[in-house]
Amino acid sequence: MNESYRILVCGGVCSGKTVFARELSHRLGVAALHLDDVFWYGNWENIGQSKLLDIVREKTTGDEWIVDGNYRLVHEMLWDKCTHIVYMDPPFAVTMYHALKRSMARDRRGVPLRVRKEQGAKEPAFGLLRLVWQYRTTKRRKDLAWLQEINDGPAERIVVRNAVDRREAIEHHFSIHRGGDQQLQLGKRP
Repeated sequence: MNESYRILVCGGVCSGKTVFARELSHRLGVAALHLDDVFWYGNWENIGQSKLLDIVREKTTGDEWIVDGNYRLVHEMLWDKCTHIVYMDPPFAVTMYHALKRSMARDRRGVPLRVRKEQGAKEPAFGLLRLVWQYRTTKRRKDLAWLQEINDGPAERIVVRNAVDRREAIEHHFSIHRGGDQQLQLGKRP
């Protein structure tokens, strides 16, 4: 019998949470819920914490799921249900590079890639860089302390700081490949 996976992927802004969650989703055949895709809509407006928690609660009732995002209330709601908590913690220079790259990325027509589908609103570049700086200088310490606090929980904790850690996590902690690339989307089932 295959192991059931209930995985929380967390970490700072531009730390690679969503990319890692997509890779796990593909490798394990487990649907992934990307919290930013649920929380943000339109011209970078949000649905509110209460609605976010309701959606996460609904989407994580099953035996298997992957949730990625940096929303403390969601972390607190899920941590004791998780089989694994993956904390993405790359060096500051890497997260700044990801933020710049994400802010400037364009498709072949010159349209920014990080555009909200509904309104065509581009993610604010300087706002993203500010968030990376704020996370690194204040919020990261709180997240690391939280990871230590929950040491008695049932979840295996994995810290990914570089490509070697990433490869090891994928190959050793999540070694079962069940195929498929699933995304849990608002209002849709995998």
